[in-house]
Amino acid sequence: PTPVTQFGRAMQELGIQMIKARSPQAKGRIERLWNTLQSRLPVLFELHDITSLEQANVFLTTASAYFNDKFAVAAEHPVPAFRALTQDSDLKMILCKKHTRTLIEGGAFSYRGIYYQLRRKGRPVEALPKARLNVMDHASEGISCQYQGQTYQTVALPGRPKKQSIQTFPTIDLFIANNVETPTRSMAKAEIRIFVIKESRQIGRNHLNINSTKK
Repeated sequence: PTPVTQFGRAMQELGIQMIKARSPQAKGRIERLWNTLQSRLPVLFELHDITSLEQANVFLTTASAYFNDKFAVAAEHPVPAFRALTQDSDLKMILCKKHTRTLIEGGAFSYRGIYYQLRRKGRPVEALPKARLNVMDHASEGISCQYQGQTYQTVALPGRPKKQSIQTFPTIDLFIANNVETPTRSMAKAEIRIFVIKESRQIGRNHLNINSTKK
């Protein structure tokens, strides 16, 4: 597939067809605009005694109105040709940088050297490791992401989350003597499943091999 820039992806999501101008002759209007600005702005800066970047930025807020009054041309057809935005179009989710990442343990992922964790209402979100998600980098709202059709906020982590060790229970050997069970303290905390029953008549008791598993 042909690589698409972030701008091209946003245009596709908005249903806008881009017509690319691949030569200066094909984009003469914008080239003439740059020529006009490059020739006039230095003169205007000198006339208004502007010598710093901060002064130039303040001046440009009023210079745009002057430029439009002098060079603007009225449209031949006053009715706008722009289509109305559809109700299901969320500009915040479209006009941003989007990247695909893979989840790791703890509902976290890495983006630009920082680990982030999925959050919903301030609490971590359970997510399967190695699942894919879309990271959305907003200029004004930070990092959010889409996972399984849902949008989540994120929080930056100080480092990669540690893998949680899975708690396992050891095999318990239960002896029954004279049909009376003798439970141990560790058995009270586990759900017991009996898999194999072995009778040992030589020692005069039943030997039960069972595994205890966590619920």
